[in-house]
Formats: sequence, structure tokens, C-alpha cells
Amino acid sequence: MTVIDTLAERNDDFVRTRFVPGLPMLPRLRTLVVGCVDPRVDPAHVLGLETGDAAVIRNVGGRVTPDVLTNSPCWPGSPAPWSGPPLPSST
Repeated sequence: MTVIDTLAERNDDFVRTRFVPGLPMLPRLRTLVVGCVDPRVDPAHVLGLETGDAAVIRNVGGRVTPDVLTNSPCWPGSPAPWSGPPLPSST
């Protein structure tokens, strides 16, 4: 079995057994977590996040740049598409 086969099988299992249909796009905790791509440390696991609790972005160095914030649909004023309820203003 190839790595792609293994990942596809895991994805199928997730869709069948753990995917939550209808979960709103806005994170339950109204939180955006930015962490490093280091595979040894999963921010969701470290923080005890459940599916839908927070949006998690992983990038090199876990750095927060203006692009990270302005392109996230979880950040007020973002031009990214948003289908949830109005977010609180950042001003």
C-alpha cells in the first residue's frame, strides 16, 4: 500500500465516521491558532481542541504576518469568503 493509498483510506474513514455535517464555519471558541508546521507538535492536540473549536493555520515558524490575518475567514475585516454570522468589529 502506498502513502497515498493510506491517506486516502484514512480520509474515507474520517468522512464515514467522524465528519460533522452542518458544523458552522465560525469556530466555536472564535479563535484562530497559528502554529509551526513541525509535525511533532500538533496545535489542536496540544491545546485540546475538538473539531469546530478553532481555526488552525500551520506555517513555517508559526509566524503571524498581515497575509495570515487578512486572508483568514475567521478574522474580522478579512476579504476571504465568510458564510457565518457577523463577526465582532476589530475597531
